[in-house]
Amino acid sequence: MAGQCATAWPPLMLASGSPVAPAGLTGTLAVISRSDGGRQVTYNGQPLYTFVRDLQAGDTNGEGVNAFGGIWHVARAGAAASTSARGMAAGFNLIGVPAGTMVNAAAIDAYDPLANSYAPAAAGAALNGGQGYWAYFATATTLSLPAGSSAPVSITAAPGAWNLIGNPSGMVPALVTGADAVYIYDAVGQTYVATTVLQPGSGAWAISRQGGQITITPGLTAPSTAAVTPAATASPASSPAPAMQPAPMPVLRPMPMPAPMPMPAPMRGPMPYPYY
Repeated sequence: MAGQCATAWPPLMLASGSPVAPAGLTGTLAVISRSDGGRQVTYNGQPLYTFVRDLQAGDTNGEGVNAFGGIWHVARAGAAASTSARGMAAGFNLIGVPAGTMVNAAAIDAYDPLANSYAPAAAGAALNGGQGYWAYFATATTLSLPAGSSAPVSITAAPGAWNLIGNPSGMVPALVTGADAVYIYDAVGQTYVATTVLQPGSGAWAISRQGGQITITPGLTAPSTAAVTPAATASPASSPAPAMQPAPMPVLRPMPMPAPMPMPAPMRGPMPYPYY
């Protein structure tokens, strides 16, 4: 999922120095350090991205696109945004929202990993930042999210127990560390997708085999990984361990098994306009 997002929406990077604002820009340009060592440009604190289908100067083909857990907009000069809009499909969605957010859904359920059971959230209740929830929407809807917090949120995970986590920021993606597996839920395709990055508004299942701290850090993205060649062995390989599967949704039907999705071939081209 993270690879697909970066292919469609490459981050706006700066090799060195500071970004130079054009005349008349009222906001603030800066850079943040990514976990892969790169330096990404931000505008009023929001990381900027380009869009793969913008092929010439003036293109804004990414405006309003609903993809990878949210609606993308062209970055425009002005004051810092205080809210963001995130699209939700009809049916069950795994959500994560800033602390204090109230979500208008037909049903919202939290998960207790120790009791291995669900507990419905009270109607009109303010939800917790860093926690994930199943939310059921009768029709497709758009959530309005406050800016939330950029501070990391950590949970203490019991060994081998699934936990529902969420992005505590309403503005920027968040990196999940300390987990052996993280799965978001594609509500349209009704399948799990492995990832390490949660978009604003997104919740996920996370598990640590040994237990310990699982941390959700807004403003960071997944580190790049290199392929590892397995060492040769003279003895037959042991049978693979069964795939880890999150607990089911609070419905009377089984959830699909989580499975990674294939990555598309990289697409290249000039990216004139940044998005957030």
